[in-house]
Amino acid sequence: MIHLRLPWPEEKAKRTRSTTTSPLVIIVKSLATNFEQRHILRDTWIKQAKQEQLVVYFMVAKIVNLKQQQLKIENENQLYQDIIQASFIDNYYNLTLKTLSILYWIKTRCNTKEINYLVIVDDDSWINIGRLKSNCLNKLYHGITGNLYRAEKPHREGKWAVSLNDYPQDLYPAFLAGGLGIFEMKYVHEIYEAATNNSNLPALFIDDVYITGIIAEQLKIERHNIGWGIISFKCDQHYSRLRLYQLLSILQCNIKQLKQIWNQTMTVDDYYRTQKFVGLPQSWNRAGRPAGHRPARAGAGPVRCKSLDRPVSTDLLPV
Repeated sequence: MIHLRLPWPEEKAKRTRSTTTSPLVIIVKSLATNFEQRHILRDTWIKQAKQEQLVVYFMVAKIVNLKQQQLKIENENQLYQDIIQASFIDNYYNLTLKTLSILYWIKTRCNTKEINYLVIVDDDSWINIGRLKSNCLNKLYHGITGNLYRAEKPHREGKWAVSLNDYPQDLYPAFLAGGLGIFEMKYVHEIYEAATNNSNLPALFIDDVYITGIIAEQLKIERHNIGWGIISFKCDQHYSRLRLYQLLSILQCNIKQLKQIWNQTMTVDDYYRTQKFVGLPQSWNRAGRPAGHRPARAGAGPVRCKSLDRPVSTDLLPV
């Protein structure tokens, strides 16, 4: 049984429903004790996301025997009101539970008819908010999109070891490696139901493989590679404004690197040099859109993600 502690009182949720528009909802998977990581994200690309009227939450789980840390999380949420906390233990081997908690929260708390996409990211990621929002408004993503891996063999030893009893096949189906996953909203309910009612296969702790590979394959949901050069893992590199505009995300960064990337994003000199060098058809604003561009109305209706002031519970996985 998993209980989700929800971040907003009902009265604030009502105000949010009437004032917020967004083509997507972003949920950041975060370790409960990663306080500084969440602070940096709020002070960088999440700040920009809020300016773009996008909805962003953190999904964390439970800290064992650390009452002071739990109190710190509650105080953090009291201040920012953007944390969803599940009751299972927060560790690497419960990542599948964390992803399923995200899907459950979305399907029970959001009017999914008015949102095009669910974007799940890790808390060590930089996101190009302007490009992401523009692409989602234009509905460029289908099925599940991210960093696609094909014909990967299961590890039988080490950190990612999966036993033959749990997964006897020689190869995993195509799946999206963690860090960034863009889900077409119409599939969220299907994926959740299939994942929590799959008696034929134990739920693997490797959430990327289980959710975007095994379950998506079972449901015949298309998985797409986001494209060469769109995602980077080079966090310590200096990027020009042009390169940052091209990228959608930079993954697996530490706190210092996230700050450096954000500072590069805000470099005005690179911004102007990019315009002259590329010869774009018209000047582009810092959100990655043509100046004067107005967001498309289609699919960008008011976000309806309501929260209650009492815990919500659900059976996520068969035990």
